[in-house]
Amino acid sequence: MAISSEVRKAGPFLGNGTTTSFPFGFKVFEAGDVKVVQADARGVETTLTPGSGYSVTLNPEQESAPGGTVILKVPLPNGERLAITSSMANLQPITLTNQGGFYPEIINAGLDRLTILIQQAIEQVGRAVKVNISSSQDPAELVNSLFASADQAASNAATAATAANAAAGSAAAAADSERQAGEFATSAGQSAASAAADAASIHGSVEAAAGHAASAASSAASAADSAEIANKKATEAAASAGSAMDSKTAAANSAVAAASSEQHAGESAASAARSENHAAESARQAAESAATASAPIDAHEAKPDPHPQYATDTELSELSDSVQSAISIAQSKVATVNGVGPDPSGNVEIAVQSNSNWTFVGGATGWARDNSTGLTLQWGFGNAPYGQTATHYFPKSFSAAYSVAIGSQGGVESTCRVTTLTSTYFQSFRHYSGSGGGHGGVYWLAVGHS
Repeated sequence: MAISSEVRKAGPFLGNGTTTSFPFGFKVFEAGDVKVVQADARGVETTLTPGSGYSVTLNPEQESAPGGTVILKVPLPNGERLAITSSMANLQPITLTNQGGFYPEIINAGLDRLTILIQQAIEQVGRAVKVNISSSQDPAELVNSLFASADQAASNAATAATAANAAAGSAAAAADSERQAGEFATSAGQSAASAAADAASIHGSVEAAAGHAASAASSAASAADSAEIANKKATEAAASAGSAMDSKTAAANSAVAAASSEQHAGESAASAARSENHAAESARQAAESAATASAPIDAHEAKPDPHPQYATDTELSELSDSVQSAISIAQSKVATVNGVGPDPSGNVEIAVQSNSNWTFVGGATGWARDNSTGLTLQWGFGNAPYGQTATHYFPKSFSAAYSVAIGSQGGVESTCRVTTLTSTYFQSFRHYSGSGGGHGGVYWLAVGHS
């Protein structure tokens, strides 16, 4: 019979993990002529063994219905492929002699075998690398060139992958740098805002200090005027009366009493504002003493010395120095808080902002001592009682979120914490920094919201 189809391959078939039967439609003479090839997901091919790997069922009439079915022992897995072809030996087994007959069936079978061999060859050649008939290039050279190109393409692909990974890393680094830059910008903005707030606080502190200095200068000027008047009165008394020496002594004692009064007043910030009044009172007493010196002696007193003694220049200079000392003590004891003096109870009230800014409370010559619990700052001058806690009242309710800071004349800041809180007043502060001896000097206090 004639072979009417040039096809010599069935498939490839894709596996689904369940199918085992695969048909083919080309003529073969026996089941052993069928060849089955299985390829895995990577394209690696394996020729299956008849019997153990598969079986073949041929159609009964290969002339009218060529082909049959290949039945696998194991379902074709997902992702794998199956191809079916023939692998008939390149032999011619028919022998015709002049001693026998020429049967058409035998001759047709021989011709069919030759056709099948040709189809097998064409199927294989169809999968081979070919060059044009007019080309002078050897197919082997073309194959080598293709493999070299494939290797170069693989190398280029690897290089491209490396470059892509490097680019991805660079992009990630750039993104991280951009993020860090944003964080740095945010931090810089916060630092700028903090610096502005600190500058505003320092400006307020400077203004408050200027107000204190102006107040102290005014008090000093008043005390200086009073001292000058007292000095003039003392000089007049010494020149006009025989008892000017005694009047001078009384005036000096009054000045010393004024200095002592100012020193005691300096131990409390609340009473410091009354220093200039004591200085003025001392001057007034000196004036009264001078007036007393110029008044006539009562009849029941002893007769005046006909040779009255006058104050010497040295004694007058000592009197002036005593008065100037009282003035200096008064100047060092003038204590106000942001220009506000104490109330009748000795307390000073200031307003504290509710934001992150600090409010300067004030400064004064004071005495600080260390004990086992921390540093205690006391307003005033001199050796205050050991362990005394400075007390100031503020017209605002505080919470633990508020904190205070103190500093010395050298500019060193120390953070303090609130030790006593009431519903309306922040009563005291202590600086916890260890234990030790005493430290005298000028101190300042500020309070703010943490």
